[in-house]
Amino acid sequence: MDQKPNQNEPTDQTAEASKVIPGEGTSQMKSLLEEHPGVKYLVPIGRSGLAIAAGYVALLGTLVIPAPLGIVLGILALRDIKKHPEKLGKTRAWFAIVYCIGVLLTASWIIYVARDNIFIK
Repeated sequence: MDQKPNQNEPTDQTAEASKVIPGEGTSQMKSLLEEHPGVKYLVPIGRSGLAIAAGYVALLGTLVIPAPLGIVLGILALRDIKKHPEKLGKTRAWFAIVYCIGVLLTASWIIYVARDNIFIK
C-alpha cells in the first residue's frame, strides 16, 4: 500500500531548506544584507541586543528618570559591539548615550533656572 505523505509533515525539500547549519547564520545574514542592503535599517538583523535596548530606553529617557539607564546600556552596547565586530548597532548605542546626556543636561538647566526664579522674590 502506498501511503500518501501527511500534509503537515515536511517533505525532503522543505526539511533540507529549513536546516540550520551551526556557524552558517552569520554568512546567511551577510549574504542577505549584501543582496538587500536596506534590510538592515528595517529589521534588527545582527544587532547587539544591548544597542536595541539602549535605543528604546533613550526614547523613554525623555521622561528623565530612565536617562541614566540609557547611558549605561549605550556604553555596555558599545563594549559588546567592540567584542563582537560582526554585530551592528553602534549608531543606536551612540544615539542613546548622547540623547540621554542631553536630556539630563536640559533637565538640570530647567531645575536650575526654575530654582532661581522661584526663590528670588
